[in-house]
Amino acid sequence: MCTAHWLVIDLLIYCSSSLEVLLERLKPFTHYELAVRSNGVDTAGPFSGTVEESTLPDRPSTPPEELQLSAIDSSSVLVSWRPPLEPNGVIISYRILYTVNLSEPEQQWRNLSEDGGIFSTEVRGLSRGTRYFFKVGSSTKVGAGPFTPVMDVQTPLPMYELDIHAVTGIIVGVCLGLICILLCMCFSFRNSKSSGSRGSWCLSPAVYGREAG
Repeated sequence: MCTAHWLVIDLLIYCSSSLEVLLERLKPFTHYELAVRSNGVDTAGPFSGTVEESTLPDRPSTPPEELQLSAIDSSSVLVSWRPPLEPNGVIISYRILYTVNLSEPEQQWRNLSEDGGIFSTEVRGLSRGTRYFFKVGSSTKVGAGPFTPVMDVQTPLPMYELDIHAVTGIIVGVCLGLICILLCMCFSFRNSKSSGSRGSWCLSPAVYGREAG
C-alpha cells in the first residue's frame, strides 16, 4: 500500500531562475502529493493545485516479519511469516532456505519459493529427530531483499520409535532366553530317554527268568 506524504517546496530555498527541482531521499514506492508557490519580498503567493506522483519500486529494505517454525510431525515443519515492514513495492515471492548445517554456504541450502500472497508453507521430507535451520526472504520485481535472522527447529522422533540400542538389547535378551529354554528342553528330553532305556534293561532279565521257570 502506498503511503501518502505532504511535501511543500519553497522556491526561495533554490535558485530563483529555476523552474524545476530534483527531489531526493524520497521513499521508494510511495505516493506523494506536491504543491508549489512563488515568494516575493515579504510576500508569499498562493499554493498551486496539488500534483500526485509515486516513486518507483525498489528491493525490500527489511526482511519478512514474525518468522515462526512448528514441527508438525517427524518429517515436516510448518513455516509462517508476515510481510516486511518496508517492502518498497509489491512482494511477488518469498524464498524459504533451510539446512541442517549452519556453516554451509547459502547456495547449498535447500530452498522453496512461495507466491507473494502466501504467508506459510509446510516443508516436507525432513529427517526425523534432526535440527533444521530456516530463514525467509522476499522479492519485488526489482530484486530480493534481506533474509530474516536464522531460526531453528527440531523434528521429533515418532511416538512408536524406540532407541536402537534398547531395541537391540531386547532382541538379544529374548534370543538368549529362547536358546536357554531350548537347551534345557533338549537336555531334559535326553535325560528322560536315557533313564527310560536303563529301566528297560534292568527289568528284562527278571521277566525272562519268570517265563523260563
